[in-house]
Amino acid sequence: MPTLYHSFTKARCATGFTLFELLVTLVIISIIVTMTVLSIGDNQAERERRLTEQLATLMELAQESALFNAEEFALHFWRHGYSFYRLDGEQWQLIMNDAQLRTRELPEDIVITLYLEGLKVKLPELFLPESETKTQPQIFILSSGETTPFEIRLGNGQDTDMELISNILGNLTMKRRDG
Repeated sequence: MPTLYHSFTKARCATGFTLFELLVTLVIISIIVTMTVLSIGDNQAERERRLTEQLATLMELAQESALFNAEEFALHFWRHGYSFYRLDGEQWQLIMNDAQLRTRELPEDIVITLYLEGLKVKLPELFLPESETKTQPQIFILSSGETTPFEIRLGNGQDTDMELISNILGNLTMKRRDG
């Protein structure tokens, strides 16, 4: 009897994989590939969307704070980031001690483009905190509820960028913009 069992096992091993085993292997490989593609996928677009949402949320926070506390806020942009300012007397002061309205730097592959009154604003390449007293903010958030109308694009400038638009009443609209 042991020889019959041994020869049956040898014969089965020599035939190769069954169709079921091959299908299970293909399903496992396809699941792994799908998960990898989804995790890597369109990561740039997702980052742009998240960063634009973050900016919109911070601007809404500044708008609420301006209204409730009768303060004037402003934003200064450079190519890879932005800073919030508060009016102190007659001078704009960089906000440094606020966890939410602190200076934000974006990844190097994401660039900010700012439009005021339909015209593209030339943004500085770098943010130089030592020149904060000479820095002129580009967007103002007033205690009256008014905001400088603007259009901001975050992205690589080549494919699709995220766009954040504000009217004079500070109503923000976010959308994806092609090319």
